[in-house]
Order: sequence, then structure tokens, then C-alpha cells
Amino acid sequence: MASTTASRAGDFIDSLGVNIHSQFYDTPYYDIDQVLASLQYLGIGSVRDATGYASLQLDRLAYLGENGIKLDMMVGVQGDTYANQFALVEKLAPYLRSLEGPNEVNYWEATLNGVGGIAGARAVQKLIADYVSSSAALKDVPIINFSVAASDSGSFAAYGDNSANADYGNAHIYYGGGATSYSVLSTYVPMANQMNPGQQMVITESGYPTQTSGAGNQGVSEAVQAKYTLNLLLDTYKLGYAATYLYELVDSFQDPTDTNQEAHYGLFNYDWSAKPVAVAIHNLTTILSDTGSTAESFTTGTLGYSVSGLPATGNTLLLEKSSGTYELAVWNEQKLWDSATLSEIAAKSTTVTVTLDHTFGTVKVYDPLLGTDAQSIYSNVSQLQISLTDHPLVIEMADAKSVAISPGGTTSTTDAHTITLKLSGDSWQGDAQVKVFIDGVAMSDTVTVTAQHGSGQTQDLTLSGHWDAGAHTISVQFLNDAYGGTAGTDRNAYVDQILVDGNELLTSASWLTYNRTIDYAVSLTDQLVAGKTPVTISSAVSTTLASTADNLVLTGSAALKGVGNALDNTITANDAGNNLYGKDGADTLNGGAGNDYLDGGTGADHMAGGLGNDIYVVDNAGDVVTEAANGGDDRVYASISYTLTDNVERLTLKAAGLTGTGNAQDNILYGSDGADTLKGMAGNDTLYGNAGNDTLEGGDGNDTLNGGTGADRMTGGAGNDAYIVDNAGDVVVEAANGGDDRVYASISYTLTDNVERLSLTVSGLTGTGNALDNILYGSDGKDVLKGMAGNDTLYGYAGNDTLIGGAGNDVLLGGAGADTFLFLKSDGAGRDTVVDFSHAEGDVIKLQGFGVDSWAEAHAAMKQSGTNVIMTLDGGEVITFKNMTVAGFHASDFLFG
Repeated sequence: MASTTASRAGDFIDSLGVNIHSQFYDTPYYDIDQVLASLQYLGIGSVRDATGYASLQLDRLAYLGENGIKLDMMVGVQGDTYANQFALVEKLAPYLRSLEGPNEVNYWEATLNGVGGIAGARAVQKLIADYVSSSAALKDVPIINFSVAASDSGSFAAYGDNSANADYGNAHIYYGGGATSYSVLSTYVPMANQMNPGQQMVITESGYPTQTSGAGNQGVSEAVQAKYTLNLLLDTYKLGYAATYLYELVDSFQDPTDTNQEAHYGLFNYDWSAKPVAVAIHNLTTILSDTGSTAESFTTGTLGYSVSGLPATGNTLLLEKSSGTYELAVWNEQKLWDSATLSEIAAKSTTVTVTLDHTFGTVKVYDPLLGTDAQSIYSNVSQLQISLTDHPLVIEMADAKSVAISPGGTTSTTDAHTITLKLSGDSWQGDAQVKVFIDGVAMSDTVTVTAQHGSGQTQDLTLSGHWDAGAHTISVQFLNDAYGGTAGTDRNAYVDQILVDGNELLTSASWLTYNRTIDYAVSLTDQLVAGKTPVTISSAVSTTLASTADNLVLTGSAALKGVGNALDNTITANDAGNNLYGKDGADTLNGGAGNDYLDGGTGADHMAGGLGNDIYVVDNAGDVVTEAANGGDDRVYASISYTLTDNVERLTLKAAGLTGTGNAQDNILYGSDGADTLKGMAGNDTLYGNAGNDTLEGGDGNDTLNGGTGADRMTGGAGNDAYIVDNAGDVVVEAANGGDDRVYASISYTLTDNVERLSLTVSGLTGTGNALDNILYGSDGKDVLKGMAGNDTLYGYAGNDTLIGGAGNDVLLGGAGADTFLFLKSDGAGRDTVVDFSHAEGDVIKLQGFGVDSWAEAHAAMKQSGTNVIMTLDGGEVITFKNMTVAGFHASDFLFG
């Protein structure tokens, strides 16, 4: 049989990504904590997003980056200037995985200096490449080419070879009519690679929607989406794509009539409930996860194997973990969806035989659709049979030497007795579970034994505390025997050794083969200790303190859960990132170097997270949160009104009617679904009101205020503030000289006093300035912008926009589309400038009230001045058209009256 060189399992997982929309503040993406939690659940560490609204996105994307998420940022989309987009990615440089050119340029035209189409797309891509090469922060960031949405060779060929301005090609691949992924992928690479010959491809969008009604829809059922997506991820890696970004993380808007396909691509539903595909991906990444210190750098080995009986539509992928464990994915890609009847097609089952080039001590078979536990376990085999249907199975092959041993527990308690039990098990029917007692009193909650007895492994459970001198009884209770059989067919637990103060009490294994308790006699000769002395349990596994134990120390290098009891507990984490729960009592929770979760429970608790990005739960006015400077990006979830203590960055209110107050840092504050008050105080803060009629006060600094869906009152204070307006009842309050402030509106909106800028985020709206020198930005669609008084600047961007400068000396930029530049004599005299008038795009100039009623009169009012045309109208109105000639105007360019 042929030998195959394995790929690193970690590299496969690292190739997985998903699309998000951090700027969609009125969608589920608004809850950036839920975005992060969902990514962590999936086991996916990379996201793709666009840079269209820099001031809205920076904190949100940086938050993901600070929590280990890598970013592929798409530059060149409409919505903000290129300068602002480059400024955003500069700030996000530490978290960037790649930069990407404009999106689907054959649908969303990319323009630079008035040049669009194919030339515009290539020009913007070159602009990105030139900027990256000149930036110290970005020069090492890989560049992905712009994308083209097409399925024919000619559409890609038209854009030519663009490999000089990119490191990777770009592919958007969808599978209409329920097609299998491999049937499409195998023909797509040579077509898309015409734009980047010789370069590896990145799939930046791919997926299956779950809309299954309506004429002509291309969706599949949620069950088929899960199966097809697992196949897709393995297919793309097998075919050599550098990364695959699924589209998209969550259904970004509701579609109760099930008629809009765009609302159904998510891995999660609109309410963040997981679709089967999310569960399947979670299971797959959990099965393949490699936490070894060399997971990203070790040299993989080779394995000889064959799979007989595999259909022509079948495939395999060999991966390896840093422990030496091999993971063989086997799948048979069948068509599962009938797009004519909108129904699933029953899959055929095929039995295949997997033959290995040597005998493995342990072989496990996993099904990612069923969970993360092995469905079958074999010992000392070199051949096995599996039944393939319509999705991947994973065969895990481990030699005895390659299985990691759980670290032992330790104790730092002085002048105390130390009792260490070395435990192991036979996991033929799953991991054994035991409970430990001393003199009939539980010293541990349920302990799961993962160490393999047959491989010579043990794991330590260490108890520390003071017991009276004399005779004592240690009892080990076996909780979950399978059948009461033998070692070859059963689940068994072993007490391999007991050490008391370093002395061996038990030196050979004691075998528990059914649900029973074994007692061991021990004599302690230490001094008598009057009264009760706290009992400390050290454990390398997740542990709940028994009712009589006081303290818990989590040891080892695994991420664990430690739970207290009704006493005043002290619970101390290891450095792996633990969940600590104090429950009742006035508890002390001490985090370590990892990202810890600390919930003291109902008492007045003291919580110190240590290093890492920690989360605290505060529910008592006596709770104290302590964080050191540079101790990570930390968050408090509060069910009472609360003010952040020093060095804590984030606060989320979990009940309505509360007040949340920041500190001197750059805070991010989140309200509840009710009416809340959020106060940023000093620092550059971001405030999210969520639902309810909220009151937001930014304080000093450059703040972002987003009231959410209710009628909110938002006061920015000093600094350059940004406001999100989505309700006609929203009120924005700014003082004079309070900074350079900006409103992002998803409704038609007029700027209130002392606010300088307005951006429309939805098409079809009207944006109106005030008496200041305003800057107004349109959306990607059809907008109306009115500058009113002041010397205003209006950016229409894409779409057929109407721009009205109003009084003052205004600058008008229509952007892409057929724009109307409207000048009204009633607005008063001004010296206005039109920067990008284009006859080719269908732009028009409408003059009203100036006594100019014909093309001849308009033509007579124009004269050439260098590279510009100046039009002088009645009442002192002067319009300058940049980079135009008088001869370049046509009669069709003007409207009158």
C-alpha cells in the first residue's frame, strides 16, 4: 500500500474561517460577545469582514483580535474613503491574517479617481498592494486579490493576470440546486486562477442557504447543510485551497415568510440558536483539536493505508496531531437534495475496509454529526470496517506511546497532610467516574478518569488538609460501571497507587470492576490539630467541592471547571483558562494566566482574574473585582448598577433599569433589553444601549454611542463622538466646541446642533445638515443629501444620488451612479464645487430659480478656467466643475425649473 504524508490537524483547523458583518449594528452581529462566543464554540479562529465603516468597526474587530481571532479585511468597498479604510487596517495590524481587494467587482463596481469597471478593480487592487508595501505595520500581511462572482471562464479571463498585486487568488463558490461541493470545486480552480496564475487560492465565500420554499430557490434543509458543509471543508483543504471562509456566521435578518435566500446562509439562526451545521463543525474541530506546544510546527509523518470499497465519489484526508496520533477523515460525497421537489434524497450506505500498515494500540471512530465521543473503539488492530453514508467519519489511530498523560495535582498548603491517589481506567465503554471519601465524608465531587490503564498512564487526585492523628479510612467509589464484565468488554476503574505524605500506602493496582466502593486503611502520625482546619483539594480535572471541603486548587495544563459549595471558599485557577464558580458564601476566586470566567455566586465575593481576558459576574453590592494593569481585556456582567473598577475594560448589564458606569480606560458598555443608563466617563468609550429607551453619556474622549432599537437619548460630551441613530425618537445632544462628531443613521435624519458629520447606512434615505460646516456621506444606494447652511461637503458614493449643497460654499462628490446636483437660488449665493461630474455615468445638473431655462443659457454661463469649468449664475452663485471642459458638457446634462 502507498504511504501518505499527513497534514497537521492544526493546519486544517486554521484553514477554516467564516464571514461576519461587524458594521451591521441592527442585526445579530451587534452582539459582539455572542459573535466571539459562537466562533469559540465552532473552533474557528478566523473571520472575514469589510472595512466600509471604520469608526463603527475598530473596537469590535479589535475585541475579536484581542481574543485570538484573526481577521481577513476586505478593502475597497464603498461606505468610507480609502484613507479611512487604510487607517482602520493599520490599527488592526496585529490581528490581521490577510488583506483582500474589493468584493465581487462585476456586481459592486470598484472605482478610483473616477475610473471604474475592469480598470477600476485593477487600480484599486494596485492601490492596496502599493499601500501595504509602504506600510511598516502591514508590509508582511498577505494580500488576496479582488473577487469576481461568476461561474464561467470568460468572466475571470476578462480581468487579466493580477498576480503582481496579490499573494493569493480569490474564489466565491456557491452550490446551486443542492449540488455537492466537489462537483463544483474541481472545475472552479482553473477558471478563477486565470486572474492569479501559479498562486494558491482562498475561498472567501462559500456555503449553503437553508431556505427551502419558494420558486427557484437554491437552498437545502438544515440537515443537508450540515452534511454538505463538512464535506465542503474537507474538499477545499484536500484540493489545496489556503483557507475557506464560510458564508456566514449567523442569519443576519429575519425572514418569516421564507422567501429571501440571503437571510438563511448562517451557521446559527437569527436568535443565535445553533443550526445542525454549527454543532457538526464544533464536533469536527473538537475531535481534531491539537493543544500540543508544537501543534503548529512539528514535522508530520507518513502512514501507509488503503480504503477498499470506497465509491468513486468517496475521498480521504490524512491528518496528524503533535502527539503522533493520526486522524483519517473518510467521506462519500452523495447528492442529498432534490431541488425540484425541495426534499432530501436518501443516502446509500457503503461498507469500506480500512487497512493500516501497522498495528495501532488504540483506534477510535468518530462521527461529527453524533458528537465528540468515539462511536467505536478498537485495540491492537491494523484493519477495520466502517459504514459510510453521506458525511465524513474520522478514524483516530494512536500508538500507546502517543497518548498524552494527564498532569498530576499539587498542593501549596503548609503543615498539612497530603494524600495523592493515582487513578486510571479502561475506557472500552467510555471514561470511568469515581468519588473519593475520607472517613465517610466526600472529599471530591465526581472525578472523570481519562488516563488509560492499559497504556500505563495515571492521573493524580491530591487532597491536602489537617486530619487528627490515628486511623482513617480512604474510600474510592466507582460510579459508572458498564456491564460488570471483564477488562476486554467493560468500563473499569483502577486505584494504581496511594501516597500519604509521600509514603506509599498502596503499591499495586486495585481494580474496581462494578459499582462498588473500596476502603483503604491509613494511619496518620502527625500532630493533633484542634478545631477544624480548612481542607484544600488540588485537582488536575474539573471538580466540585464536597460540602465539607473549603478550598480548591486547579492544577495541570488543561482548561478546567472549579465549583465551590455553601462555605466561604477560595478557588484558584491554573494558567489554562478556567471557569470558577463560588456558589454560596463569601468566596475568593483567583484566576491564572488564561482567560478565566469568575462567578462568585450570591455572597459578597472577591474576584481577581490575573492575566488573560477574564469575565466576572457581579450580583452583590459587596462583590469586589481586582485587575492589574495590562491584565488583559476584561469584562463584568452585572445584575446590579455597577461602576467598573480600575483596569477592567468592559461592562454588560444583565437586568433592566440599571446604571452602568465606566472608568478612566477606553471602555465598552452594554445595556440590557430594558431602559438603561450608561456613562462612559473618561477614555474613548463605546456604549451600546440594546433594546429599551436608554440614556447614554459618553463623557470625555472620542466615544461611540449606539442606543439600540429604542428611543434613546445620547450625549457625547467632549471629544470626537460617533452616534448610531435608528429610531425617529433618538435624540443626539452635543455641546458647542464638543469635538468633530458624526451620526450614522439608518433612517432619514437631520443633524442636531453642534454635530458635524452624517453618514447614511441604508439606501433611499434623506440626510440633512445643520448650520455648521457639515460633511454628509450617502450609502451605497439612492440617497438625498442636503447640506443646508455652512460650507458643506457631500459624498454621494454609489447609487443615483441627489446632492443639494444649500447655503454656503459647498463641495459635492456624487460618486458612482447617475447623480443629480441640485442648485436652488432660494438657498442664497455660494461658491460651490462639483468634484466628479460624469456625463458617462448619467450625472445631471438641475438649476432652479436662476433664470437659466435652456441649454443655450447654461452653456453661455460657463467658461473654461485651467482644468476646471466655472459657471456664474444670477444672485452671485458660482459653481466650479473640477477636471471638466466646456465642450465636455451636453444639453442632456442639465435640467431646469
